Amino acid sequence: MESACIDWFLGGEACFEPYGEWFWVRDVQADNDPVAIIWNYRSPIGTQRSGVIYHDYGKAAGWANLNKSFEENGWMTFSVCNINLSNGDTWDCSADQYSQT
Repeated sequence: MESACIDWFLGGEACFEPYGEWFWVRDVQADNDPVAIIWNYRSPIGTQRSGVIYHDYGKAAGWANLNKSFEENGWMTFSVCNINLSNGDTWDCSADQYSQT
């Protein structure tokens, strides 16, 4: 399966690689606002998990990655947003991207 990616000029870029369940995120604005992947996973039997992965190292740091573990043949939905780390508020979020695991 191919990676599913989002290129969002208002905040960041994000990808999900289904083989190995890797998330990738990077900031594309030198504005001191962290970026985050907001993800939601649904297993083949309907169990759901969700979470937030953030990148607060700035544009110059490039890509950051995080490995997760999900059942095969589930569905991943994710978006990339700017995030306020002190309260969790997000803004300027991309449209959702979808991928099978």
